[in-house]
Amino acid sequence: MRITIRLSALVLAAFLSVPAWAQESPIHHVLEKGKAVVSIEAIDAAVYKDKPQGVLDRATGRMVVVQRMRRVASVQVGGGIILDSRGIIVTAAHTLKNKKNIMVTLFDGTRLPAKILRKVSKQDLAFLSVQPSFPLDSFQFANSDAAPVGMPVFAMGRAQWIEGTLTGGEISALGIEKIDGVNRATSFQIDFKAYKGDSGSPILDGNGNLLGMISAGQVVGSATYAITSNMIATAYRKYLNR
Repeated sequence: MRITIRLSALVLAAFLSVPAWAQESPIHHVLEKGKAVVSIEAIDAAVYKDKPQGVLDRATGRMVVVQRMRRVASVQVGGGIILDSRGIIVTAAHTLKNKKNIMVTLFDGTRLPAKILRKVSKQDLAFLSVQPSFPLDSFQFANSDAAPVGMPVFAMGRAQWIEGTLTGGEISALGIEKIDGVNRATSFQIDFKAYKGDSGSPILDGNGNLLGMISAGQVVGSATYAITSNMIATAYRKYLNR
């Protein structure tokens, strides 16, 4: 199963205006969570020196060496998932890299500076904090250990050229690791294509609950890989209980 829907105001209005029985569809539940997804820009500025050039100074008749300086910004983009209405967000750690400035864009276009609360590089997780002027919508965690192969799932992508798309697919494989003597699902393989900028975007179940977070996509092929919600929840609780 694969579906792709553009999350425009027209689409959202259409779903909100249909009869109550139709609003119980999984797509409606997922669309309702759109406000809990953010865009993230990790920005770093660097100064580059152009090649020195000899220039004739007409006032003195002498040759002088001129070297121009250029300020260039490097920007990495991705998605983010709101976990707490007060402004705690989880995203993919590799999106941030070593960038010094992080900006978060909310559903209404509001841009807020963010600070890093905690990084778990081994799991590619980073927790951020923003200071919103109003309570934000947030996700509830689904139990990813109960998600079987073949389960329908949805993703809200943040890739720049197709930002705000809802894609549907199925879990095609589970990454299992033994943790504290128990087999746990630590990652999913999902049968739809992720694009550059989708890292950090949510994977949702049919009730609109958080089942995972996109971490990578295949360069060739259409498989996407996600960190499971239980792994995110465990890292989040460790931060809260620090």
